Amino acid sequence: MLATVEYQYVFGGSYNADVRLLDAQTGELRFKLKQNLKAFEASLYGSDFRNFDPVHVLLNLRRPRIAWSSNSELLAYWNSDELLLWNSTTGEETLKLKDFKHQLTAAAFSTVGQTLALAITTTSKQDKAMTFVSTIRLYDAMSGEVTKTFPPSDQVISCLAFPNQKQIMAGGWRRPTNGTVATLELLDLQAGSLGILQTGDDGSVNIINVSSNGRSLTFQTDVASVNLVDTQTWSIKHTFDENTESSPDQKSVSRFVLSVRRVLALAFSANGKTLASEIERGGIRLWDPRTGELKNRLGEHDDSAAIVDISNSATTAAEVIDDESIRLWDVGSNEKKILPTLGGPISALALSPDGRTMAIGRANKIVLLSTANREQIRTLAANGSDIKYLAFAADGGTLAAASDGSTIQTWNLASGQITQTMPAGKITALRFAPAGRLLASGTEDGSIYLWDLQSGNLMLQLKKHSGSVNAIAFSPEGNFLASGGDDRTVIIWEIATGKPRHTLKGHDLAVTCLAFSPDGSLLATGAGNSSVVLWDVPTGKLNRVLK
Repeated sequence: MLATVEYQYVFGGSYNADVRLLDAQTGELRFKLKQNLKAFEASLYGSDFRNFDPVHVLLNLRRPRIAWSSNSELLAYWNSDELLLWNSTTGEETLKLKDFKHQLTAAAFSTVGQTLALAITTTSKQDKAMTFVSTIRLYDAMSGEVTKTFPPSDQVISCLAFPNQKQIMAGGWRRPTNGTVATLELLDLQAGSLGILQTGDDGSVNIINVSSNGRSLTFQTDVASVNLVDTQTWSIKHTFDENTESSPDQKSVSRFVLSVRRVLALAFSANGKTLASEIERGGIRLWDPRTGELKNRLGEHDDSAAIVDISNSATTAAEVIDDESIRLWDVGSNEKKILPTLGGPISALALSPDGRTMAIGRANKIVLLSTANREQIRTLAANGSDIKYLAFAADGGTLAAASDGSTIQTWNLASGQITQTMPAGKITALRFAPAGRLLASGTEDGSIYLWDLQSGNLMLQLKKHSGSVNAIAFSPEGNFLASGGDDRTVIIWEIATGKPRHTLKGHDLAVTCLAFSPDGSLLATGAGNSSVVLWDVPTGKLNRVLK
């Protein structure tokens, strides 16, 4: 069956619509469901006909105003005032929802069952400026009863889609200062908002479509670019527009769509009584892992940093705040200092375990700096493109680096000489074992490689993740390795056997960082929804969630 909507201009910026059902094979008209339904008028967002914007009207007409239920038994059509449901077999109208008191701007059916999501937008005027608030309501499509209402958001919602049974994606726009910015928000049906993305485009996200298997999602903005998203990892796989060829994630520094609240780094203090985490656009948070108490927050309102590191003892934190500036935090005293650097954009950052030395990666070189006096210690020449990953050995005497290519280099920092060069695939994570004899690298295909640093030979390959490995951590004794990835799982491996001991599930977004407690009894994991989870290592059981 094929549903069609035909629009007719009436007057004063108003449009009406006819809704029909056609046989998709023959094109034969099966039912003429409704004629002369209200479709759209220029005053939808508080404008009037004197300020009539034909482009704005065309954008609103372009947005789909019909939706099928998952089993194709029900068809919905809506305008700003009402939503109508028909039985596609009989053509009978089964439900009418209206009296929203405000404007209906989007609707979507759930992937399973008869749940219908509606976005209601309220407009008001404050100090001669229009303000907008949107609320999502879930309805039972059979009875018309409201089953859940989400808290209001300042996003004006233009479209909705269910990527799976547990989540809903809302597309639309925000007005941060002037103009509008196209945005997306992912909401968990139980927990609420999981993250917000400003796409970098002006205007609005107008259309969201989900593939039949739920693995892919596309969204389109006013600038006519279409983004293909992997719904398992919430990463942009391709961007399509009329001016460029498709390529991975052209717009964002981060490849994660829902990246504004990622946990970027984790570290336990030496006594295990404090867990420090850096949360994107959330600053540094310090918890007591024994009680779950939030002890302190640092830099919560400072500029967001995408490249960060915390020393192993959680005494020092470093953040790249623009192309050539680093913010250093003394975690204990809450003191911060800005360290200007020269030499071009910074692409990678690492702190030595004691926090006294900082490595900065740039194009074809690595600069070592003292965090105490900010003086340059040494410059290392790298044989490759931009450095993307850096890691210090436990004794601080060896540094590993990986570039955009597929090799890892290690340096003796006392001599400044390269000690090993190892081919390792598309690298996504680096970590030294505590004794410094092994180096682990994670790759985009979900593999983990363990390298013997004496010989440079591959000792072991671990493979169980179904997506990119984003984080690696060794237990203090070096007998276990933890890995977390795009598949939202954390695996604790026995290094002696190369076999997984525990597979930890529970994160609803990609796992981004890991840290073992000093006694090895706890593993802290961070993901893309600003949550930090503590797990008991011996049992693999959930200990607590820190938020």
